[in-house]
Amino acid sequence: MFRIIGITAAVCAVLVACATPMKSYVFDSSREFSEGKDMIWGRVMSILTTGDIQIKTLEKDSGVVYAEQLRVHASEMEQFADCGTSGFGTIPTGPGTVSFNIFVLESPASGTTVTVNARFVQPVSVYAVIANVHELRECNSKGVLERAMLGSLKS
Repeated sequence: MFRIIGITAAVCAVLVACATPMKSYVFDSSREFSEGKDMIWGRVMSILTTGDIQIKTLEKDSGVVYAEQLRVHASEMEQFADCGTSGFGTIPTGPGTVSFNIFVLESPASGTTVTVNARFVQPVSVYAVIANVHELRECNSKGVLERAMLGSLKS
């Protein structure tokens, strides 16, 4: 009996060791624009409304936009974030979510600075010794969403 448990534990340990760890990505999530805050703010609103993105909080005076959580299919999540699900041992169990905020701030040096921050969460099942462990995993952004948003603000 102990022999079977020992062999099972060893096999499970090997399988878990094969899981791919999440990578950290370095990218610039801010960009400076020579235009004024009102002009850039209008572009941000245009992008959000044409993209049918639901806004949770909108504060023009402070330059903050918080978007509602958006559901992202697990296969699409890999384009935007690393959730450690590309190797053996961890699999997505459903759609993930992304929430992001945009800061539009006047910059005395250049005009306006825009910063985009995204947070990705993926439900996963992780192979453990005896059973699968289900968890909501905070993923590392690859910067795709942030760069796309900043790039679309160009005049």
